[in-house]
Amino acid sequence: MNTEISKLFTVLFFVLIWGPRLGAQNICITPPEDIIWNCGEEDWDYVYTQTDDVVVHQCDDITNELFQQIELVVDVDTLGCFDPISPNVVSRITRTFLTPAPLQNSECGTWVVCATQTIDIVDFEAPTFTAFPTDTLISCEDWDLLDYLISGLFQVDFNDNCGVVDQTIDLDTIVGYCAAEREFQWEFTLVDECNNTRIDTHFVNVVDTIGPEFSFTPPQELAIPFKCKALVVWPLLEAYDMCSSVDQVEWGEISETQLSCPNHWELSRWAYAVDACGNADSTEYFIEVLDDEAPEINYVPLGFSASCDDIPILENAIAIDNCLGEVDMTVETDTLFGDCPQTYTMTRTFTATDNCGNASTAQQLIIIEDFQSPQLIVPDDYTIECSDDITFDPPVAFDNCDETPLVEEEQEIVNFQSTGTYTIERTFTITDDCGNSTSGMQIIDVVDTTPPYFTEFPDDIVVACDEDYPTAPVEFADACDPNPELVSVNVSESFEDCANESVLYRTFEIEDDAGNSYYQTQTITFVDSIPPIFTFVPENIQVNCTEEVEYQMPEFNDACSPDGMTLVIDDVIENELCEDYYDLLRHFTVTDACGQSTTVSQIIEVRDVSAPVLITELDSLFFYCSYNMPSCEETFNELDFSDECGSNDLNFDCEDLVVEGECEEQACIIERRYFWQDGCGNSAQASHFIRIEETVFAPSLPTGITPNGDEFNEYYEILDIGPLIAPGEGAPCDWIPDTRFKVVNRWGQIVFDKEDYRNDWNGIDKNGEPLAPGTYFIIFEASGSAYSTFVDIRR
Repeated sequence: MNTEISKLFTVLFFVLIWGPRLGAQNICITPPEDIIWNCGEEDWDYVYTQTDDVVVHQCDDITNELFQQIELVVDVDTLGCFDPISPNVVSRITRTFLTPAPLQNSECGTWVVCATQTIDIVDFEAPTFTAFPTDTLISCEDWDLLDYLISGLFQVDFNDNCGVVDQTIDLDTIVGYCAAEREFQWEFTLVDECNNTRIDTHFVNVVDTIGPEFSFTPPQELAIPFKCKALVVWPLLEAYDMCSSVDQVEWGEISETQLSCPNHWELSRWAYAVDACGNADSTEYFIEVLDDEAPEINYVPLGFSASCDDIPILENAIAIDNCLGEVDMTVETDTLFGDCPQTYTMTRTFTATDNCGNASTAQQLIIIEDFQSPQLIVPDDYTIECSDDITFDPPVAFDNCDETPLVEEEQEIVNFQSTGTYTIERTFTITDDCGNSTSGMQIIDVVDTTPPYFTEFPDDIVVACDEDYPTAPVEFADACDPNPELVSVNVSESFEDCANESVLYRTFEIEDDAGNSYYQTQTITFVDSIPPIFTFVPENIQVNCTEEVEYQMPEFNDACSPDGMTLVIDDVIENELCEDYYDLLRHFTVTDACGQSTTVSQIIEVRDVSAPVLITELDSLFFYCSYNMPSCEETFNELDFSDECGSNDLNFDCEDLVVEGECEEQACIIERRYFWQDGCGNSAQASHFIRIEETVFAPSLPTGITPNGDEFNEYYEILDIGPLIAPGEGAPCDWIPDTRFKVVNRWGQIVFDKEDYRNDWNGIDKNGEPLAPGTYFIIFEASGSAYSTFVDIRR
């Protein structure tokens, strides 16, 4: 049962009285005594069903109990502890008992008597904590307030025997010994609806007992040995504390321990730090110095080659060490002889060693050799006819080292072309003791340079173009070759456009076995006296349009000059009415290259009798504002037409007819008719409807603006000149074109002037500066009319 909602319950109990019915008499009811229950002790069965302790009796004698009907009415009133007279009463139950009483009146009605019992539900018990965190001592390094609050350790649960509890939490933070130490005190207060209160406090003490931690860059585990003590750089030392600042961090003195050699050391150094809470710590950092780098030989004498008779210059190498100390340099020389006494190689090995035994080596190579070849002068080349005697002269040879070099000669006949044409190659080779050699060649060309000749040759002739020309033979001989050959007969045709100028050349070439050749040409000239003929002439035709005309070409030929003909086409237009209605006479004249010609003709009739077709779909148009309606010419220019003949010569006319309404005063519908014809007089027409919502232009000029930056009434907005037709209302209209907006001061001066006004003047002058508050005169020009009014500027 919900005791927070007041409810009225009526329970009727009927008590059967086994006895005589009472007549009119003085009847009273004695109810049970009033009761006080604590929250949670309610006995609702008693409240709604118990009437055994109610006594109906005669008023003058309580012992004279009457057994008759009792009606129980229960009223539950939720006070919520807000009644100042009963401050701890949560709810009050009123049980009213009624019984019939003939001829009696009471506060409960006529012929009825009643009595009342009151049961108060009270709350004097404060809420209780069912779960509460224990007090905690924690190190500042592990402390995070948010993590603590969501960790589950900070768990508070509570309960109340009566109902709603209001919880408040107060946090108080107390600074400890140092800035890192804190004591957090959470005070939890539970208050129920009857103001019963319970308070408990949770303590968390955050302490700092750990010293700072050190950070080395690089860290100890990544420290690498230094090559020399002079190169040692101690790491960047930093200290940090998880809880407080670090007040002091510093290095101690450096300790050195020599190890395996003069440049091998162990260095150590202590680091010290103290945090703001006085916690101190220290650690030791170690650095190894180890010279494991060999000296650098920064100069090695360059290797070189020398002739066997040269004396080589021997230099020493130079080395430096990365650390302090002397470098010991030694050199060893090995000699390796070649294939001859004048050729050998010297290898010089340099070794540099430092005081820790690190060594590096380098080598120099010196090559002594005989690398110069002997010199050879061969006899000069020459050319000789095959009938002349050939002379073989010896070469001249010498060497800078070998006094008796070996000279060898080989002869070879190459490039044998004929009995009298070939080449003799004499190859000379000179070689010294070390195998250096030089070769040279003398070339002797034996030649045959006399060509063969004709003993009989045909004369030049003239023949008709349609006749075969004669093919007379030739005879020939050679001064050296007893059997020269006719190697080619080349027939070359030089046909000009006119066959009378055409020539045929017969060229005969003869050659001996040495490749000497000779050629001679016979000339044959042709004549032409026959004109050309047409083999095909286009038929006469009729078409609808010029673009349908297919211009066919005639075909023609010539008996003697088929490649030199020219065709002349003379097109003559007659009976022309327009560009697609006329007669075309085509005269074809073919002329050969010799000026002989033939002429034929063709007639083409062109007849255009179809009007252009409108291909744009004419939809109905709607314009909210009359000035947005385009003109006839503008809408016509948006239309696309298709002409059977593709003519661009299109004339048009247009008219508007009002079919509904009156366009001067109200909305109307216009039928717009278009008439067009092509250049041949073929015509057609079409129409569509245009609806106009607002036909009257009536701008509304305001008389005041307040351009003070509050974004209210900032601009001078003229209604009905564009998309804005009323305050806060829009229309699908464009801005009215070709407007002019002028502002005139009281002295007649134009202080602001703008064309194509867009409701964007906010009380400024021509220079963009704010005008002084006051009264000005507005002139607005649109559609050939002027509108004016006064405007008051207030800021």
